[in-house]
This record gives sequence, C-alpha cells and structure tokens, in this order.
Amino acid sequence: IFFNIPTANNNMRSACFYLLRHAESNNNKRSADDRRDSQENNEQEMMPSAGSGNFLDKDPKEISNTLTRAQILREPDPTLSETGFRQAVHTAKYFKRVLQDQNMPDKFKPGRLVTSMMTRTLHTSKPLIVKLNIVCKKLRISNEISIYTNSNLHEEGGIFKGPRRNRKPEHEYTIDHGLNATAMRKIIPGLKFAQEEIPESGWWRGGLESSE
Repeated sequence: IFFNIPTANNNMRSACFYLLRHAESNNNKRSADDRRDSQENNEQEMMPSAGSGNFLDKDPKEISNTLTRAQILREPDPTLSETGFRQAVHTAKYFKRVLQDQNMPDKFKPGRLVTSMMTRTLHTSKPLIVKLNIVCKKLRISNEISIYTNSNLHEEGGIFKGPRRNRKPEHEYTIDHGLNATAMRKIIPGLKFAQEEIPESGWWRGGLESSE
C-alpha cells in the first residue's frame, strides 16, 4: 500500500507499507473461532456455559447456552503454533529476498518494522527483523532496520480470558495484561517502544473496546 506522507520540510513523499497478519497461533490451530458474530460449528464438541466462570451473563435471552471446547480453552495471548513458527520463517525469507534484490527499487524495500505487543505478532516479527539485518550487514548497509512497537496497536478487544462471543461491557472478565517490556525484549532484544513506559504487570490496560 502506498501513502503520501509529509516530510520535515512540509513536502510530500510516497511511502510503501506492507501489512502482515501474524502467523498461525495456538488459538488458530485449535479453531478457537470466537468472533462476536461467529456461529457454532455443530461438528465441534459442545460444552455447557453454565458455571463456566464469571465472564458470561447467565441470562439465556442474551447468550447461547453452549460454547465449543476450543472457545473454553482459548488462550488470552497465545504464542505461535509449530506451523506458525514455520510460516514466520518463510515470510522472513521472502522479505530477505526483497531487500537484497538489486533490481528492486529502494521504495519497495522495508526500512522499518512496526509490530503490536501481542505475543503472536512478536514471534512473527522476530525472524523477519533478524534476517533483514543479516542482509544489511552483508550488503554493508549503514543503518540496521529498527523494529518498534506501540500499545495502541492490537486486536480489537485486547487481551482477556474467556470467549469473545456475546461478550458485553458489563461482563466481569478476568484481565490478562500480556507481556511487560522485559518479556517482550526476551523475544526481540532490539525492540523499541514508542515513547511510553510499559507497566511491570504487562502492557494491556484492560477494559472492553467496541469495534465502532
């Protein structure tokens, strides 16, 4: 995707953006499809929601009485599956070829990475930043490619325990705050934060966000 962005001299220049979805996560692997508008798969094993915790309103008029096992076992902030880790490496190899292709115009070559703080996106980005900077050293490119993160970049709804389906603001979900800065830098040592301090308890502030 190309955008025209302002420069320091108030001129406009064209910039190329590659938008990447994270690789397959553990939730994706177990088919934990718990979108707000998802329909239950009758072929999946069903589990009663009654007594499953304080994250569901017990009013049968508002919620379904059944949840799939995958939804019950959904991880708040999953890492990648084995397939996901392989996908991340293949993606990194592709962009490595893009960066070292001498026939590729510079405007198409990645110069900066930006990722969310979710575990699955950090693990997707790790092999990418490693391979790109290997190319930078090999081609003697003066500046290494930096990778940034920002707590405002995240999946709608953020991090929470329990299924997304039929979730409402009044539900008392158990909050999982995600990774803190130390944990994130264990995954990507050179990760840079966008002028914000990450609480020791984790980056996610909690609360329910709407899609509006």
